[in-house]
Amino acid sequence: EKIFLSPPLHYACQSGHLNVVQWLATQDGVDLNFKDDYGSTPLHLACTSGYLDVVQWLATQDGVELNGNNMFGYTPLHKACEESRMDVIQWLATQDGVDLNATDIDGCTPFYHTCEEGHLDVVQWLGAQDGVDVNLKDNVAKSPLHYACDKGHLDVVKWLATQDGEIGR
Repeated sequence: EKIFLSPPLHYACQSGHLNVVQWLATQDGVDLNFKDDYGSTPLHLACTSGYLDVVQWLATQDGVELNGNNMFGYTPLHKACEESRMDVIQWLATQDGVDLNATDIDGCTPFYHTCEEGHLDVVQWLGAQDGVDVNLKDNVAKSPLHYACDKGHLDVVKWLATQDGEIGR
């Protein structure tokens, strides 16, 4: 049986301890892009947990991969969207180099995750960003509308329908 153990930096990031993150980053051998057994970097974990100060600090360090993928192909933005971390999403999505239409192994963009989670404010904000394709199809030809319908998020379904969604397909 395999034990999944992440480096201390990962724990500090997922717990939001910026002072610990900053100190650990100065230590020999610490890699800010190190991937745990799931392929997640410290930035993935900070985005998942919603610690904006940690996200901002990590993302502005030289060499930190803003679009790095974990084993599922999720970028840090995917993880923030999966957890509906609005402040993290708003900050990260406006940073140079962040790919708003990055796809995971299923062909889903971060926008898909917002629709699947059903938080209308996040869906509307991210959907309004330049370059975000709200009707993009995944690897099996499902759109964000399909995901919202599957989860029963009527308010998201209604909003997507106003965005030129293909309701009949």
